[in-house]
Amino acid sequence: MTDPGPKKRWPLFATLVALVILALLGAFLLGRRRPNMGGPNGSGFPVVSTTSVGGIPSTPTEPTALDVEAAAPPMLSAFVDVLHPPAVRDAVRHNAWFQAQLAQPLGQGFIGPWAGFLGSRGEDLKATFKGEVATFLADELLQDPLRIGWYSLDGRPAIPVVIVPHPGAKAKAAFEALDRVANHGTQTAQGCPGVKPAGTAKAWRLNRWLLAEQNVFAALYEDRLVLSRQPRGVLFALCDALPTLAIREGTDLELGLPTAGAGREVQTLAAVLGLGDTVRLGLSAAKASLTPTGIFAEVKREDRLASAAFSDKALHAIPEDVPVVLTLQAKLPSALTSDALKMFWLGKSVGELKTRQVAVLWEPRGIGKTSDVAVLWSDPADQAQLQQIFSGSNKLTVRTVCEQLVLASSEAMVARLERACASGSPSLLQSSPAVVAGMKQPTSMALGIHLGHVLARLTRDGWERPGKDLTPPPPDVEAAAQALEELPFMGFRATEDKAKLVPGGFKS
Repeated sequence: MTDPGPKKRWPLFATLVALVILALLGAFLLGRRRPNMGGPNGSGFPVVSTTSVGGIPSTPTEPTALDVEAAAPPMLSAFVDVLHPPAVRDAVRHNAWFQAQLAQPLGQGFIGPWAGFLGSRGEDLKATFKGEVATFLADELLQDPLRIGWYSLDGRPAIPVVIVPHPGAKAKAAFEALDRVANHGTQTAQGCPGVKPAGTAKAWRLNRWLLAEQNVFAALYEDRLVLSRQPRGVLFALCDALPTLAIREGTDLELGLPTAGAGREVQTLAAVLGLGDTVRLGLSAAKASLTPTGIFAEVKREDRLASAAFSDKALHAIPEDVPVVLTLQAKLPSALTSDALKMFWLGKSVGELKTRQVAVLWEPRGIGKTSDVAVLWSDPADQAQLQQIFSGSNKLTVRTVCEQLVLASSEAMVARLERACASGSPSLLQSSPAVVAGMKQPTSMALGIHLGHVLARLTRDGWERPGKDLTPPPPDVEAAAQALEELPFMGFRATEDKAKLVPGGFKS
């Protein structure tokens, strides 16, 4: 969706933004449609005849073999855990904004070619269930806690997979009912990618479902139910360890980032902050909306994070329209020398630690456009050491703004901060009262994502790619961007207390 460009790579922030976006869209996909929300006869999707779905599939052909050769096992790069699917589904179903978009360009563009698959009716398929496949999936097949995971292998694009650990009798019966009318062949896989068979490798069976010319591959075993657009995705999930879903009171949805699969930069940041190998963002589904509940992570080193309110001077320098803001209260060596930092990374004593307030700002852009990044640092006296740490082929603009040391990827980014500091443009302190209060809370780390700014910009960037005429986006694209601008600012925070993170959340 986005391309940070060659200047900077900030996969942590990119992935977190993508996870929030995908979680919301995934909830939209799983949501039940009201009877009066578009489509002939009041259905949520167009009614599809048996001829348009290819009729009832013929007798499955002989199974075909799936190639599983790979140098290494697949890696889980990100996931969304839907801990209470009915609650998430109902929040989306009753959300006025989502419902209003169903018949608009934004909703129609998202459903796209899946309208036929999801809108197929059990009556037309001569199935044992009635109504649309979309409703059947949500109410029967996917009504247990589930994970949407993104698996990558050998540097290829990640494949999304739906995993239901320990499916109940209702989900298993729904799987069999859909398999009877949609099965259009099977594939088998001997063993797992990157694992040399020891003796006889397990043979996996993957079913191919075909409706309205759209494929879904599926597998059902005693310990899990798996769905994916690609057969390799199903195999990756079958070969991986069974997910452990962290059921927490008040949290219905979690966005997870395993640091091992997110790149060296993310692993380094997690180590600096003394966090475990997975960072999660929690959301609750209530009152027809999704509300942040906080940041969840294991604390491995309790001496790496402080707790304090972020300074007004720093917040005054942050433009209100910056889409992504990460703030940290990081304990670091008093002197940021190479030797001191090396000892610090290794977990060895470096004497007295000093807390620095840090803010990372990110302006994501679409493919072919350069994203902007800036770091605000509370202690300008660290300038020489920081310039040495960040020295490299990508030159940074360094300036002091609102008594904060700023290292930015462009002069334009620094100019935006200077205007906000001088009250020439709105700063984060002029945001909504809920956002200002949330950002001012004593905390150890906070992540703010303005979904409206992010998604609207990326939608317009998707039209204005290099090589196209620089004409305004067509009406349907602009209408979708304007609808996305209505989405709120989502804030996730956590405060370290006795080697535990106490989560919290807020939104505009």
